[in-house]
This record gives sequence, C-alpha cells and structure tokens, in this order.
Amino acid sequence: MTSTSVHLPDELVEEARKEARVYNRTVSGQIEHWVKLGRAVETTPGFTLDRVRAALEQRFDPEDLTAAEREIFEDLLGEAMDAPSKAKDDFLAELRQRTGTVGYDERGRLVRTLPDGGVEVLEE
Repeated sequence: MTSTSVHLPDELVEEARKEARVYNRTVSGQIEHWVKLGRAVETTPGFTLDRVRAALEQRFDPEDLTAAEREIFEDLLGEAMDAPSKAKDDFLAELRQRTGTVGYDERGRLVRTLPDGGVEVLEE
C-alpha cells in the first residue's frame, strides 16, 4: 500500500488524536476511518446529503432542511465560502438577501438580514 502526505488543519489532527485514543487507532487510522465514513455517506442514495447537495446547488430551499441536514449544509457552505466560484458567489449573494440569514458582514460582525433589507448586528 502506498501513502501520500497531505496537509490538514492542526485542530482536525488534534480531534483525530483524541478519537483515536478512544477507539485504539492511530491518528492516520482515525482520519482514514472518517474519510471512509464520509465517502459512504456521500455516495448512499437517499441519505440526507442528497437534500443538502440540492440546497447547495439551489435546487432545494435550505429552510426546508432538517436540523441535522442544516448543520451539514452550513459546514459545506463554509467550505464553499473558502473556495468561491462565480456560481457560489452568486448563490451566497442571493442567500445574504433572504430575511433571517445570519452571517458575517464585511467588517467581521455577526449580522442577521431583516425584512426591510437592513441588518441587525448580533455580535461585534
């Protein structure tokens, strides 16, 4: 078996280290386990990720997601924001216009979109 080095965030490696101790795995074994689980979830038809993916692709209203689906949606949306494309930028711009949407503004404040188009600052 060949292996390849990858760069991972320190906090992810630390979380894997903690979980690895619980399940008597190596850190790399724990990360490999998580990767296999994630791949299985993403490729299982009918799993809630189908709806999450549809919401990310603007084919499904994110407001209709379950709490668990919304958590995944928000995680994936955060990842999408880290690597924006034109389509993702357009989607995020549209999402920011929805009443009740919560996110960070250009000054780094946590804000909620109000019905009149303004914003409510939730956290400075």
